[in-house]
Amino acid sequence: MRAPVFRPIACLVYALGFCAVLSTARGSERDQLDHFENHVRPLLLAKCAECHGDDIQESGLRVDSREALLAGGQRGPAVVPGDAQGSLLLRAVRGEEEEMAMPPDGDPLTAEEQAHLARWIEGGAVWSGKQQASDDTPLAQMEAIRKNHWAYRPIELPEVPAHGDSSWPRGAIDHFVLDSLVASGLKPSPEADRRTLIRRATFDLLGLPPTEEEIEAFLSDPRENAYELLIEGLLARKEYGQRWGRHWLDVARYSDTRGHTNVPGTEIRYPFAWTYRDYVIEAFNDDLPFDQFVSEQL
Repeated sequence: MRAPVFRPIACLVYALGFCAVLSTARGSERDQLDHFENHVRPLLLAKCAECHGDDIQESGLRVDSREALLAGGQRGPAVVPGDAQGSLLLRAVRGEEEEMAMPPDGDPLTAEEQAHLARWIEGGAVWSGKQQASDDTPLAQMEAIRKNHWAYRPIELPEVPAHGDSSWPRGAIDHFVLDSLVASGLKPSPEADRRTLIRRATFDLLGLPPTEEEIEAFLSDPRENAYELLIEGLLARKEYGQRWGRHWLDVARYSDTRGHTNVPGTEIRYPFAWTYRDYVIEAFNDDLPFDQFVSEQL
C-alpha cells in the first residue's frame, strides 16, 4: 500500500530539487547579464566603441556584438569565452600586448574595470540583446543602397524591345513604353490633336494655359516639326524656369520668412533669400548642367 504513495512523493521531491537547480542556474545567468549590462557594456561603449563600432573598425575589430568580439579583427579573436588571460581584448587593455595598448588615447582602464572585464570573459562572455552587429546602421544602409539602387549602378544601354507592330513607336523610348503597355494588356491611345498637344505642353512646361493667339498659330503651322519647335519655344520662355525651378526650391525648403510664428513683430525674414530663388530660376532657363548646378550650391 505504501508504494503508490511513495512514488508521488519521490517525484515531488525530485521535481522540487530540479526546480531548485534550475532556479539557481537562472539566477546565475541573471547575475551574469546584470553584470554585463551594469559594468561591461558601458565600458565597451565608453572606452572602445569610438574606434571599434559601427562607423569605424580599426584593425577590423568591432566591439558592439558578441559575434564581432569572437570573430575579432586582423589579429584574431578578441575574446575567448571562459579564458580571460587568453583573450586579446583583456591583454590589450592591461598593456600586455606590444604596440596595442588600449585605449590608445585617454585614461587606461582602472584595475576595477579590468577586473569586471576579466570576470565577464571567465563567465562565458554572456551578452544580452542582439548577438550580432546590426545591419541597420546608416553606413550599412548606405552600402546596401550603393549596391542595389539604380542611380549608383554603372550606366548600361539596355536592349530596345522589339514588337511585331512597329508603326506606333517614333523613337527608342516609345518601344519601352509600348513594351510596358503590352505587358499590362493595354494599347496606345489615339494620337492627340494639335489643340490638345499645345494645351498639354504649355501647362506642363509653363504652368499656364496657352493664349488663343498661340493656339491659332500652332494650328495653322504647316511645318512637319511644328510640335518640336513649339517645345523649344516653351523651354526658352522665362516662365519655364519659374515653373520647374519651384520644384527644386520646395526640395531645398526655400522661404522668404521663418513662417512658424503668429506673434506680431516676431516674424523672422530673410531679406536676401530672393537671390537664391532667382539663381535657381536662371539655372533652369540657362539649361545649366546638373552636376554644375549641384556643385555650385555645395
